[in-house]
Amino acid sequence: MRWVIIATALLVTSCSVYMAAHQPDKKDLSVLEPGTARNTIIGALGAPVSTNERDGKKVDMFVFVQGYTSGSRTGRAVGHAIADVFTLGLWEVVGTPIEMTATGTDMQVEVTYDDDTIESVAYLKGEEEVAEESQEEPQDEKASYTPVTDPTQRLEFQGFSILPPRGENWLISRSPSIPPDPSWTWPVTFNKAFRDSKTHTFYAAVMTTSLGNVTIESRTELLQHMARVWSVGKKGEPQATPLHTKVALGKYLGRDCVRYESIKEDRSSRVHPGSVFIMITKGFIFLHPDSSTFLLRLEYSERHLLGELSFSLEAEVEPFFRSLVFTPVR
Repeated sequence: MRWVIIATALLVTSCSVYMAAHQPDKKDLSVLEPGTARNTIIGALGAPVSTNERDGKKVDMFVFVQGYTSGSRTGRAVGHAIADVFTLGLWEVVGTPIEMTATGTDMQVEVTYDDDTIESVAYLKGEEEVAEESQEEPQDEKASYTPVTDPTQRLEFQGFSILPPRGENWLISRSPSIPPDPSWTWPVTFNKAFRDSKTHTFYAAVMTTSLGNVTIESRTELLQHMARVWSVGKKGEPQATPLHTKVALGKYLGRDCVRYESIKEDRSSRVHPGSVFIMITKGFIFLHPDSSTFLLRLEYSERHLLGELSFSLEAEVEPFFRSLVFTPVR
């Protein structure tokens, strides 16, 4: 009962929870395209602050704040509430400043019409928001991603086969053009589609690489060397502050491997300059049982804004990891 009273009191008085839940709504900027009817734009953005005539054509001025989806606002509020309960309110020192700065983007848009349909659009303020939306479009709209339709279908690759992750809204990509770690080959990557958040990402992947002509005395020696290299490399990434790093030899799927996990603050986003993201990564590195030079790596990684609710997807990713089968290296 005591904890119920404390939790209730914290939630009632929590500034960050209230502020997150009452942030401005996200408006549909996709209506600002040539050919869209004026009444459609007003329905999406609200009434214009002024309407004038220029060169015989109607010109509307829209001023509004571009906010967040209901799912994003609810997720942030819930995240703050949970943090408040478990820190007895101390989280407000962090959570309230986050919500004081995350108040949306001021927008000022001038729309010129031809027969009550858009002829041209000029962004007088907030153009960076439009650029951000185009750079971070939902992944299922990108040509390189396709939805996973049959999670029971085993996928075959050089040296291994695997099943897709369980659950809904998984997208598959093969050999991304810009891999997160170009020192490895990325035969297959699965991305979770978060439809209510453009800042939350989660991928699960299998990577491979070859040691070439490197000679090793033993498989254990190689894994020990990989563990040392991995530990140093993970601590030395620019624009990242390690919060937790663990690299060690271990066993997984009954095989010797290097196990690694890390939590870090990431400030490298070019689309969200100055924003602090939390990145959680976990993985395993194996030496292929049929080769002394073929390395295989299983990994998942989640990134979300500091204060944004984290989704536990291990229940969907763990079967994906455990479905790994080593096949002949051709």
